[in-house]
Amino acid sequence: MKKWLELDLSRKELLRFSAVIVIVVGIVSTLIFAANININAGERIEFGQGVIQTVTCDTRVEVSLTSKIDTTTGEFALETLSLSDLSTQLRDRTIVIDLVGSDGSALNSAMSFAVGTDGLTYTSSRAHVDILDAFTPGSGPNAEMGSSKITFTSLLTEEIAPIPTENIKKVTLQTSGNGTCTVPTNIQAVKLYIDAPYVQGSYVPELYPSTASVDNYNSGTQNNQNCSALAQNTGTYTGDCEIILRTNGNPYQYGGATTTGSTPTTGGSASSQSPSAAVFTSNGLTITFATRKNYIGFWWSAGSYGNSIKFYRGSTLVATMTGDEVYTLLSGNAGLTALNGSTQYTKSNYYGHPLNASTLDPGEPFVYFHAYAVNGFNFDKVVLNTTGNGLEYDNLTVANLGGSQLTPKNTLVFVTSYSFTG
Repeated sequence: MKKWLELDLSRKELLRFSAVIVIVVGIVSTLIFAANININAGERIEFGQGVIQTVTCDTRVEVSLTSKIDTTTGEFALETLSLSDLSTQLRDRTIVIDLVGSDGSALNSAMSFAVGTDGLTYTSSRAHVDILDAFTPGSGPNAEMGSSKITFTSLLTEEIAPIPTENIKKVTLQTSGNGTCTVPTNIQAVKLYIDAPYVQGSYVPELYPSTASVDNYNSGTQNNQNCSALAQNTGTYTGDCEIILRTNGNPYQYGGATTTGSTPTTGGSASSQSPSAAVFTSNGLTITFATRKNYIGFWWSAGSYGNSIKFYRGSTLVATMTGDEVYTLLSGNAGLTALNGSTQYTKSNYYGHPLNASTLDPGEPFVYFHAYAVNGFNFDKVVLNTTGNGLEYDNLTVANLGGSQLTPKNTLVFVTSYSFTG
């Protein structure tokens, strides 16, 4: 059974117009909408009446249309159509969109998109752009989880004939499908990758210096002093974190990077080592960022089971990343294949400090971690902690990446994804 909504539009020379509507889906009982609201220069939007539903899956959806001069006629014609503030509850459904003229007929060719089981996968035969955000509450009265957007682009050229904006009197949305009105439980929040053997620094500040910040702890002068005593670039440190100098072992076999760069580096002497950091308790170190981030990387030296990072939005725990999966990945003799499908890494090269892997802690991994937030997630706080041996690390990097920057370098190795746990 299909459900429908419609918007009346009558402005003659439209440069941009937008509206707020309600999408309702379901099967059984009846709810009547009879509401008019004003937008822009007083246009009225009329909600469909007699809509059948059981429960509202998405109490607020924004519809925006933009126009562009059609050079062949000199008239404004429809260029884009967007549906935004889409909830993750709107899943396993198909949305059909019609732009209706004054005679009641559809002005556009077939336009629809299907929402996947995850509430975030939009598929359509029409050109479109997705902006995914599964973690921001919607703006409707129920504030459903998610505030994603799909935009149909290039409508002026895709249509057989451009659609003059003055001809559009109504927009109708029809929904069909059997999706349930619940938030999916398996929304991915973080994806973890590891770099090549002997990499001790992140490539992100090298490629995107304006958006990245690094803490390398190189200004530390006292062994075991709290990290918060140093001026940090990434955020505010509170809790358990100790600066470890190379004189702690001279060389210090459990940490102390020999470079801040992303080029694989081996060899050197004790004097090559810089100060590093370590966390030794389950309460751990809290780093609070002034602005939200969607990337964090660090050199995991002398990696141990029970080392973890918790990702927060405010006081809400969203995901927990552990090093245990890396231990599992690095077990056995088979090699690792990078994202590009051709670059191969030998697992044994990840073990032991790059200064001299055969003698400096050869039984533990030394790996650069790259964690990317996905599906619109970003975070303003992380907690590094351990339930086992210490979490030693160096060259911690955070960034707020955009667009293609969020695509990991193809020489990285994918480890696993971590789902939303809030």
